[in-house]
Amino acid sequence: MELLSASDGHEEISMGPHAETNEAALRQGALAILVEAGTFQECDYHAGNFFQGTCDLAAAFTLANAQLAKGSFGPPSLETRKALMDAIKKAYGENLFFDRCERCHDRKP
Repeated sequence: MELLSASDGHEEISMGPHAETNEAALRQGALAILVEAGTFQECDYHAGNFFQGTCDLAAAFTLANAQLAKGSFGPPSLETRKALMDAIKKAYGENLFFDRCERCHDRKP
């Protein structure tokens, strides 16, 4: 079984026969890459609430590939790369429509 490591703050993600049970960890790693690349921003007040940054998906893919190549997620493999890229695309699609933190916006002054 292959593991994605947490060496740079990303959670370990098992890419073996039970990989589907680690979808949440994979999503968390994808969101961390999207934020680190500047593609998204995370609300300073509401952890887990993401909104548009630069919206540069290519920057997130470039960062993910660089991290995979240097072994940040364990030994590089095509399976790991595909799973991470798919998770990045999915997280991007789920959060692209927000231009601000909805929880901050919904608060009454």
